[in-house]
Amino acid sequence: MINRIFIKRDETDPTVEFSRVLPSNEACIASDRKGDLTQTLFTSQGKAVISRRVGSDNIQKQVEARSRAGNRVQLYHWGDKSWEAKAVNLAGAVYWFPVVEENNTTPSLLKQTLAAVQQDFSSNVKDLKELDCVITGEPFTEK
Repeated sequence: MINRIFIKRDETDPTVEFSRVLPSNEACIASDRKGDLTQTLFTSQGKAVISRRVGSDNIQKQVEARSRAGNRVQLYHWGDKSWEAKAVNLAGAVYWFPVVEENNTTPSLLKQTLAAVQQDFSSNVKDLKELDCVITGEPFTEK
């Protein structure tokens, strides 16, 4: 997930700051804790917001629950640590739905998603079938 794109001082190539998005099995390994991390964060206006990131135990429980339900679609989780790389190393783009929308094929949702892809990535994308879809689970806390 891209957080920002910028050019570092004294460089000409753009740099991308991002959070890694990993399949469940890799997120379990990359997680820095077994238990969940719940924190109270405050907005600039002083409003409290609860932030929850899952640990490896909870990710594994989600995988097992999906398996028992016969759902073979891999979940992906984004980490809470920022990484940087040269923008020229980007390989492509995907679109994603949260797990609660996984089976939602409502035309209005698909149209809205296509419009967002066209605005954020490329107006040349004419159909969502041109990109891969990723189903996202909860974010995880990363090493």
